[in-house]
Amino acid sequence: MPYISEENRLTLRKIRERHGLSMDIIAASAEISISKVWLLENSGYLPERDIDTILAVLSRITGEQYTRNNVGGYWTGGAEDALRVEFRYG
Repeated sequence: MPYISEENRLTLRKIRERHGLSMDIIAASAEISISKVWLLENSGYLPERDIDTILAVLSRITGEQYTRNNVGGYWTGGAEDALRVEFRYG
């Protein structure tokens, strides 16, 4: 599970503050739990599909392009890593 550094990248917190968005609005718009938005903002682990969903919603809401290439500050991995984390902490 690699850590995606926030060096030279925006973080979810900075994006939210810049656009005045709440975690609730992002979670509702992405149709995911607020805990997943919280994890992305607080350097938690999320599967790539959840990160991509959140970033796509942010892009749609703000009109700016947010991807894993320009947003950092979180841990991520593929489906195999997600299963490991869920089994360990689930």
